[in-house]
Amino acid sequence: WLLLWLNGLAVMSIPIVMFAAFEWLPEDNCFKLGSNVLGLVHGGGAYFLAWASNFGVPWWTRVCRRSGVSPVLSQMLARTLVVWVVPLCASVLMADGCFRGWARWWIPCQHSGDFDVSVVISYSYVDFFGDVETRTFATPVLEQQSVCGSPPAWGRCTRDVINNLSVLYTR
Repeated sequence: WLLLWLNGLAVMSIPIVMFAAFEWLPEDNCFKLGSNVLGLVHGGGAYFLAWASNFGVPWWTRVCRRSGVSPVLSQMLARTLVVWVVPLCASVLMADGCFRGWARWWIPCQHSGDFDVSVVISYSYVDFFGDVETRTFATPVLEQQSVCGSPPAWGRCTRDVINNLSVLYTR
């Protein structure tokens, strides 16, 4: 019964995870989802959250009543997970200022070398013996890892998550 209960919560959480993911997903993504679809899912997140909290969780608690777990405890735990824990975790994983999960599905990050930029510098000088020497070296200016795999910017994480979740909770 526990696995059945968890599966039901996972199904109810899918639209909430999509809400958090689509907030950060750029239009040129691997899923080929345009701005209309991204906006529709992101705009409907608050309505689905209200449905899940007010109808989905109570109905699922009644279905899983046979498990022997208190219905009140089951409903409180399910509502906490669906309304607070899942959206928070999904936002932290996807937000630009946190773990930047959106970059995994951005098309330019799928191709290695798209952001590798180097500058070639050549210079000439006269050495001690009067000979002209020319030196050339290349220095990287931008690398794929610095754009697509950069470490979390924790100073912006809280702000990004609050901005994302405030849309979910205030509509």
